[in-house]
Amino acid sequence: MRIVTWNVNSLKARLARVEAWITAAQPDVLCLQETKMADEAFPHGAFAALGYESAHHGEGRWNGVAVISRVGLDDVRPGFADGRDDPDPDARILWATCGGVRVASCYVPNGRDDAYQTYNAALEYRPASGNFSLTAFMNNITDTAVYTGGSSIPFAAPNGFNYFAANILPPRTYGLRARVDF
Repeated sequence: MRIVTWNVNSLKARLARVEAWITAAQPDVLCLQETKMADEAFPHGAFAALGYESAHHGEGRWNGVAVISRVGLDDVRPGFADGRDDPDPDARILWATCGGVRVASCYVPNGRDDAYQTYNAALEYRPASGNFSLTAFMNNITDTAVYTGGSSIPFAAPNGFNYFAANILPPRTYGLRARVDF
């Protein structure tokens, strides 16, 4: 299964480009971020004409995420699904099962105007079993401080590269954190 992600930065402005790319590349699943559309404005018909089902979670001006699939689109859920009354007020995450695979289209913005300052942002996924979690994060979005912490514990990834947790993080850090509970 080919699953592709694309920060489209305004689907309205780039719909023709997205349609042309889908026609040429034929992905099984396409996750879009930063659609900048309200749900009622999303072009479901354009994707249906290409043989795809689509789901969208958007608030209209900013953010917005979509999952577009030609292998089925089931159990679509916007937000974090973690019991909060308003699990995703910023429309930054959408879940769907596509061809038996659970997929999340997730948008983690890298900053806002001063009037809407955010210093750290994180999105976490933890399955119902609770035995692991994945967290996409960005620290120090404003690039005004140095964060410290962590322990320099190296580990080898399956691809052979060695990674480590630094004691002093440089200004503005991005990453993906994986946790496994035994």
